[in-house]
Amino acid sequence: MFFMLRKKLKKRYFNYKTSEIRKKASISIDPSSNFTLLTQLCDPDINMYLLALSSFCKHMTPKAIVVISDNLSDENLQILREHVQNINILPIEESRVKELPTGGTWERLIGIQKQSENSYVIQMDADILVLSKPDEVIDAVNRNLSFTMTSKLGFEKMSFINASYLVWERTRDHVQNIAEKAFRECKDPENRLYIRGCSGFAGFAKGSFELSKLIEFSHEVEGKIGKAKWHEWGSEQISSNYIVANSPDSIILPYENYPFYEPGINENNAKVLHFIGTHRFKKGRYIKLSKEIIKSI
Repeated sequence: MFFMLRKKLKKRYFNYKTSEIRKKASISIDPSSNFTLLTQLCDPDINMYLLALSSFCKHMTPKAIVVISDNLSDENLQILREHVQNINILPIEESRVKELPTGGTWERLIGIQKQSENSYVIQMDADILVLSKPDEVIDAVNRNLSFTMTSKLGFEKMSFINASYLVWERTRDHVQNIAEKAFRECKDPENRLYIRGCSGFAGFAKGSFELSKLIEFSHEVEGKIGKAKWHEWGSEQISSNYIVANSPDSIILPYENYPFYEPGINENNAKVLHFIGTHRFKKGRYIKLSKEIIKSI
């Protein structure tokens, strides 16, 4: 209980210190662009999203901006419409498929699949800050190649069988560890690919995956580890990693340029910084960089 209270207080303080973004953000689209930008969003993350969007669009302009509304309030819906040109806000219920899990950002992945039928799609979490020109991302979009950020265990693509051995000694009962261990039991584990990446910032080539293939993968892993475990938070990221890994010529963004934030990290070469929940508000770095972005608008 104390942890959750402290987390809420830190978020309120962040929103107070970055409130100016609600006055200054002004985001335009370019219909001649070659990609769509998509985010799933809830009320507490509005400031974070406007900051992420403002920092991103300084370097890349999408042809469409799509938000999957995780029950956004009328007030925040209005804020988005005022600050983002022609924003396309979709109710979360429209991105649900009965054959797939609900919650845990699965609606986001289903939304990506729908959008990717006609466009390249970049999925951007609200806790992303773009610090300089993301050259590798621009190149991936222009070449219609999928990409993902990585983790410290995900510097290369690997077979299912190798992915299962990578985590075999890890005992944590998280769905990602349990599912990855089970990959060795899936069909054709020597030839199917996987990346231990991060779905917080990922690109999906136009036409890169079909809903039927996503359902097939979900059912296969669920059959190995059980429905209750597979429907826990984190299974969407596993599925995103799988999709990107098996997309032709997909790219793993270099970790030194696309890291997640943690105290002591070397930010000198960071182009995109992901402020994951574990370390988001430590050392005040997120607030400091956010205020710099606000000043630059």
